[in-house]
Amino acid sequence: MARASIDCLLVTEPSGYRYLCGHQNSQFAIGQRPSILILPVERDPVLIIPAPEVAQARRQSAIADVRGYVEFPFNPARLGSNLAELGLGDAAIGCEFGPSHRLDLSQSALEAARRELPRARFVDGSGVLREARVIKSDLEIELIGEASGIAIRALERFFSLLRPGARLADCRRLALVCALEAGADPDPPAIVSFGSGPRDGVYRKADLLQIDLALSYRGYRADLTRRAALGPPTGADRGDHDRIVDLQRDVFESIRPGIPAREVALKFADRLTALGYPRPPPGSWIGHGIGLDLLEAPYLDFEDQTSLQPGMVLTPEPWFVSRGQVVMVEDTGVVTETGFRSLVPDPFDRLRELTIESGSG
Repeated sequence: MARASIDCLLVTEPSGYRYLCGHQNSQFAIGQRPSILILPVERDPVLIIPAPEVAQARRQSAIADVRGYVEFPFNPARLGSNLAELGLGDAAIGCEFGPSHRLDLSQSALEAARRELPRARFVDGSGVLREARVIKSDLEIELIGEASGIAIRALERFFSLLRPGARLADCRRLALVCALEAGADPDPPAIVSFGSGPRDGVYRKADLLQIDLALSYRGYRADLTRRAALGPPTGADRGDHDRIVDLQRDVFESIRPGIPAREVALKFADRLTALGYPRPPPGSWIGHGIGLDLLEAPYLDFEDQTSLQPGMVLTPEPWFVSRGQVVMVEDTGVVTETGFRSLVPDPFDRLRELTIESGSG
C-alpha cells in the first residue's frame, strides 16, 4: 500500500475480504447487506458488517474493531461517516476498481462516501490485492490440493453413477450432490459445466461427456475437467484425448519460474499449429491462477507479462476444436523452484470408458 501511495484499502469483495480478515461471512449472498473491511496503513483495521455476523467475525478474525449494523438495506451514509471518524478525510482510498475485481457495494454507498469525504481520493487498489494474493502460502497450497482431491473423488463418484438416458440438467444436479458428499463447501457453491452438452440434452450410448467441475474446500478452489465415453469410445475420440493429454504434458513442462505467463500460451499455440490445428484466436487463454477465487492472476494468455514465481498456483487447460467440439482437460498445480508440480493425483487422466447397463438407452 505504501509503495502504491494508498493510505487505506476499502475491501468489499468476498474473497479479498476473507483473505485479509479471515471471516467466513454468510451475508454476502444478500446484496443489500454489504460487509466492509477498512484497512488503513497507519491505523488498526475496522470491520463494518451486518449485526448477525459480529459474534462469528470476532471468533474468526484477529480484527478487534468489529462494528455491526442492523438497518436493512444498508445506510449509505454509514461508510462515509466511519471513514471520516478514522481520519481518512483526505486519504487515497484504494478500492476494487480493477478489471478482475468487483465492488460488493452499491453505487449509492460509494457516492455517499465521496460526498462525505470531498477531499478524499477513491483510486484503484486492485493491484495491491493482486500482489498480496498471487503467491500462495504453504497452507494455501495445501488447501487447494485438498480441494483438488475432493474434486477427483466427486468426479469418480459422478462417473460411477452416470447412465445413458441421463438428462443434462440431472447430470448437473448429480455432480453438485457428488461434490457436497465428497466434502466440498456448500458456500461458495460448486460450479459445473458440460461444454456443448449432448444432442437434445440427453446423454446416450457412445456419447462423449466432458465435465468441468469447480468447487471449494475451506474457501479455496479446485478446477478440474475430465472426459469419459458412455461405452466404448470411437477411435477418433481416443485420438483426440491422447492428443490433448500430450499437449497438457507439454504445457506442464513449459511452466517454470522466471518466464512470463504469456510464454506458456505462445509455446502451446506453436505446438498446436505444428499439429495442424488453427492457432487460438486473440483474447483466448489456456489457463489461469486459482485460490479463493476461481479465476485469479496470473493468466496463461497471449498478453500477461507476469513473471511466474514459486508459490503461484495455476490451472492449465489446453484445448483445441475437433469435429466441431472443444476438446479440453484441466488440472491444478504449483510453480516450484525448478518447474511445475501437480496438486492432482493423476493429472494426465485417460479417456475412461464407462460401464453401462445392458440395453440402456
